[in-house]
Amino acid sequence: MTAAAVASCSGLLGPEALASGSAPATFVRVLTIAKKCPGRRWSVPGAGKRDQGSPMQDELTCGSELSPIELLERDRNDVLQHLLLAYPATFSVDELVAELTEPGDEGRGKRNDFREAISDLRCVGLVHQHGVFVWASRAAKAASVLVRG
Repeated sequence: MTAAAVASCSGLLGPEALASGSAPATFVRVLTIAKKCPGRRWSVPGAGKRDQGSPMQDELTCGSELSPIELLERDRNDVLQHLLLAYPATFSVDELVAELTEPGDEGRGKRNDFREAISDLRCVGLVHQHGVFVWASRAAKAASVLVRG
C-alpha cells in the first residue's frame, strides 16, 4: 500500500495533497518510514519451533501459586475473620491494616491489598465504615454463626 493510499484510507489527506507536496513533511516521512520497515521473518532462528518453551517457563513469576483473585479473596477473608473475632469492636482502618500485616511484610502493596479488601467488604454490606472506623455488620456476624452451625 502506498503512502497516498494509507493517507486517503485514514481520511487525513487526499492523494492530491500528497502528490502536490502540500502535505506536512512529517506526515509523509512517517508513512514512508512505516512502509520501509520489514515484517516478521519466518527465517529467524527459532521461528516455527513449537516444541521449545520459553526459557523461564518453569520459574514462578511472583513467588506465589495463588492467582490474583485468590489472593484478594484470602485478604477479604482475613479482614472479615479479624473483625468477626472482635465483634462488636471497632477498629480504625490503619489499626486493622497494621494488625493484619505481618512483621516481615511491611510493604505498601500488602497494606493497600487489605485496604482494598475492606472496601470490597464494605461494598457488599459485610463491613460498616464511619469515617476512619470499621466494624463487622450484624449480617456478617449472623452468617458466620450459621456457617459454623
